[in-house]
Amino acid sequence: MLAYLVSKGVLCRSGRGVYTLPETMDDWFFNFGNRYRRGIYSHGCALFLFGLTDRTPHELEMTFPRSYNATGARASGIRCHRVADDVFEAGRTEVATPVGNLVSAYSPERTICDVFKQSRSAPSDEEIGALKRFLQRSPSRTGDILAMARVLKVDRTLRPYLEALS
Repeated sequence: MLAYLVSKGVLCRSGRGVYTLPETMDDWFFNFGNRYRRGIYSHGCALFLFGLTDRTPHELEMTFPRSYNATGARASGIRCHRVADDVFEAGRTEVATPVGNLVSAYSPERTICDVFKQSRSAPSDEEIGALKRFLQRSPSRTGDILAMARVLKVDRTLRPYLEALS
């Protein structure tokens, strides 16, 4: 029946097992979030979803537990990050995509810690800008970001930037 409706133009196939009406906008975040349910949007994607950056991500980034086989996600073009199973769930929340669907993403605190942990040398302008936006929006949540930084063992890297921007 679905194939018939697609052939008649009543539905559009937007992904594996996902169909939309022709007048609706396709939501890649929602499609891949449903396809890889163990994954959590992180890094650049989470910064974008929370409005902490102006840059639209050119690739989807998801984090998976180390015990998960992310070969299929990589083959689909997702940039995969893997973390220890004990810190995988820390900071998990839901956020609305630009189309309005809810997907799993890391909290702004966790996301900022992840991008600072990922940068090998000095953080980029985008990462510092995301931290500035976060602190401008919610200056009272500095303690939350420090607590998350301790959990992810990035507090020594992040603390000088927090002190300079606070």
